[in-house]
Amino acid sequence: MDLSIVIPAYNEEAKIGRDIQAATALLRNHNLDGEIIVVDDGSTDATSETARSIEVSLPCRVERFDINRGKGHAVRHGVLSSRGKAILFMDCGVCVPLECCLDILPDLQAGRCHLALGSRHHPDSQILQDQTPYRKFCSTAFRWLVRRMLPQLAPYHDTQCGFKLYHGPIARDLFGRSHIDGFMFDIEILCLALQRNLQVQEFPLTWTCDRDSRLSPGRSLTTILKDLRKIRSNFLKAH
Repeated sequence: MDLSIVIPAYNEEAKIGRDIQAATALLRNHNLDGEIIVVDDGSTDATSETARSIEVSLPCRVERFDINRGKGHAVRHGVLSSRGKAILFMDCGVCVPLECCLDILPDLQAGRCHLALGSRHHPDSQILQDQTPYRKFCSTAFRWLVRRMLPQLAPYHDTQCGFKLYHGPIARDLFGRSHIDGFMFDIEILCLALQRNLQVQEFPLTWTCDRDSRLSPGRSLTTILKDLRKIRSNFLKAH
């Protein structure tokens, strides 16, 4: 299978249909043998029902948890149940046209690249609608915090963008070793990859900010700090 597309979702009944249709169009229009995996992370709305109601001609399965475990848990479940030579993880809302993955995809499938990070800060990226000033400030502060706590991540300018590709077998191994269930799972996976000297590359995007975000930086600060300390501790132990 060429490509597995993993879509974590929490209370996304208004967006999930468009996400599935966009994923289907990518696979069909570019003759990719693939699958779509929607992981409903304990939604209290009709996310799962809406996703299951979308008629597609490609393998698409919806897996639901009864309680909200966190984005990292949802992505891990989707990755570990995938079968593709490459895996695309995408946030709901189609903030990034899925065709942005096509240039880097052959490198992932061939094993020349192991993690490909979509970067809004890449010089060739196009930002069609930017973050609010508050979210921009929080993002800048977060990058400063990550670089201070994990200086080995300094070369990477956008660890949290919700559009990433992985070499399939390696991703299933990395996620099988991961523990972070929340939003810091991206950082953990990147650190695990660097521990193994894997090939990591950032690539440009066309991006439109989704103002309907599930992350509240202020409310999440305690969890973010706790998870970053845990990731740093594990990284230092490995060295």
